[in-house]
Amino acid sequence: MKLATLTLFFAIALTLGATARLHAQPRTSTPVQETDDEYKVTTYKKFVDNREPYPTVAYQAARDYMAKYAKEDDQYTRYLRKWITAYEEDERTKRVAAESPIVSSNCSAALLRKISRKPMAWRSRCSPTILKTLRF
Repeated sequence: MKLATLTLFFAIALTLGATARLHAQPRTSTPVQETDDEYKVTTYKKFVDNREPYPTVAYQAARDYMAKYAKEDDQYTRYLRKWITAYEEDERTKRVAAESPIVSSNCSAALLRKISRKPMAWRSRCSPTILKTLRF
């Protein structure tokens, strides 16, 4: 009788231990997307590799990627949409700063970025010449 009880207890402990181990495994919240599309992989890799050192090359790679895969709604296209928007905004700010002949002392690049979003709110802080160049 003792052997049967001990065997039953051991079987129950083994069963509970196995199910607890299955539940303890972490689940990934976002599944990794795998693809066989070589163009998709190489274009995104080109973007990632050039994002920091050569943003212009990364921008072109991102535009190429979005030209072909813009209809997809995955983590890559969502990130590229945000990155492209931020890059274009930075380029617009640089262009405005470079084109304006007179930049007043209280009109910095950060302020130019704010001006490009709401030009009327910042009219008093920058020279009229800069405000004329803000044509978006």
